[in-house]
Amino acid sequence: MRDLPPPHARNLEQRDAWIHTNGTFAFGASLALIHGFSLAALLDDYGDTVAASEAFEAAHAADAQQRWISVTAEDRDRARWWSAETIDTLDPASSMPLFLRFVVYPAATRDPAICRQVARRIDALDPVDALEGDTILLERARRIHHMLVASGQLPPSGLPERAELFAAIAAAEAEDRHPTGSRSTR
Repeated sequence: MRDLPPPHARNLEQRDAWIHTNGTFAFGASLALIHGFSLAALLDDYGDTVAASEAFEAAHAADAQQRWISVTAEDRDRARWWSAETIDTLDPASSMPLFLRFVVYPAATRDPAICRQVARRIDALDPVDALEGDTILLERARRIHHMLVASGQLPPSGLPERAELFAAIAAAEAEDRHPTGSRSTR
């Protein structure tokens, strides 16, 4: 019987779970492809799973750290928002993660340059913080957002106000209790 390395040295996992806290960031497929091809090349180069694993960690740790910082920043700002803190999603200084989510990403559907940069961010072709550093593109996204609001295609803040959200919840609950057309006239 031959000696085998410990089980953890034989199992080299794909690493999007290494940094993810929220699947809506859409990094999973991109990182699976990047990490899968990288891992295959490292296994070919090293022939040893322990050495390949260490090389993988060295090759991808900095990017993983930046992506983790990015996703946890949005988690932090969502927690602030959910605890009723006022956050201006139209102001990147108030919350860059929510500005990207609610202003830049919707603008990407209307502008090919913004779409390209958003895709490059999601597809891990650029560092995760490259988009937020492009002030010209961010301002362009803000202008597009204002155009969408003016045309009635988006609500003014990009988000419902807290009172509006609670009113919608109450209306839905009332509708569930008394579906339209089923109310008794007794």
